[in-house]
Amino acid sequence: MAIFYKNFIKNIIGLIPLILLYYLCLTSVDSQIILFKNFSLNLKYIIVFYWTLRNPSIIGYGHIFLAGILSDVVIGLPMGTSSICFLTLAGIAAYIRQMTVRISLWSDWIVFVPSVCITNFIFFILTTYYSDIGIYYNELFYNSIITIIFYPFIWIVFSFLTHYMRGKVA
Repeated sequence: MAIFYKNFIKNIIGLIPLILLYYLCLTSVDSQIILFKNFSLNLKYIIVFYWTLRNPSIIGYGHIFLAGILSDVVIGLPMGTSSICFLTLAGIAAYIRQMTVRISLWSDWIVFVPSVCITNFIFFILTTYYSDIGIYYNELFYNSIITIIFYPFIWIVFSFLTHYMRGKVA
């Protein structure tokens, strides 16, 4: 019974990133966590990038696609915009996962910078050409900068969660 309970708790804790991704996609806060008056953090990008890079079995590509569709429906973007952005970010992370020899915060953070830039560029192209939604360049730029700055802090939290799921932290 104790082994069942311990495995059950580990499985529930293993679902935290997936539950968090779906929760952020289903909230109507414009899919971003607002930190200050004009600055926001796109936590969904960090979740998709980190878990695709470190443990892709937690969040699969199907979940990433479905979360993007749900996010588009809630926010009101053209259908598939967020999915394409999330899958682009996941594709870059998967490529880096195959090329990386040693896991480190520094190397992940360096790769995260161009990944966010490419993803936001794709978001910009898709929303500009396929919708009438106005894009504020300053907000998109500040969102990217704040997301990049906060990546190390969230990387540390997720690495503790990863170690706990693997049983390295008691």
